[in-house]
Amino acid sequence: PTCLPPAAVAIARNGVVLFAPLDELNRDAGAYETQDECDGHPQQVGIYHYHDVPSCLIAASSGPSTVIGFATDGYPIVVERDVAGELPTNADLDECHGRTSAIELDGEVVEMYHYSATHEFPYFIGCFHGTAVLQAHTTGMYSVRDHIVAGLKQYFGDELLAVYDKSSESLGRQQQGQSQNGYLY
Repeated sequence: PTCLPPAAVAIARNGVVLFAPLDELNRDAGAYETQDECDGHPQQVGIYHYHDVPSCLIAASSGPSTVIGFATDGYPIVVERDVAGELPTNADLDECHGRTSAIELDGEVVEMYHYSATHEFPYFIGCFHGTAVLQAHTTGMYSVRDHIVAGLKQYFGDELLAVYDKSSESLGRQQQGQSQNGYLY
C-alpha cells in the first residue's frame, strides 16, 4: 500500500474527480468542508470534486454492486450492498478500504480487488492498493479529468477505458461540465 496524494485520487463515472478524503488541514473533508446536495464542491481554482462517494451516486446505484469510478491505480470503486441493502463497514475492508469479492464489471460478475464505498471515513479509499499511474502535482496547471483519463488509458489500455466509458454512459453526467476544464495547482 502507498499513501494518497493530497488531491485527485480517482474519477467518478459521471466525470467528476474524487480527491483524497482529507482537507488541507488533514481533517475529514466530508465533515469539515461545505458541500452541495450531491456532496461535492469546487476547490480554490474551481475544480468541482468529491472527497467521498456522493449520495447521488449511491442513490443511483442498484443491485449488489455498482462500479462508480476508478482510482488512479486502476482499481474500481464500488457501491456494494448486502442482502439487507446495507453498505459494508470499515470492519469489512482492508487498510486501503477495499477487498476482493465478486462485483459486476462491464456486465459480467468477476472476483477482483476493489475499493468499497461506506458511510465511514475514509469513505472510499484509505491508501492505494496498487501503484498509482499518475500523481497529483503541486505545481503547474493541468486538466485533472483529462490527465487522469489519459494516464489510465496509457497504463491500462483501451480495454479499461471502454469499461469506464460504458459505466459513464449508464449513469449520465451529474454536474456536467464542471470538472472537464478544471485545473489543479
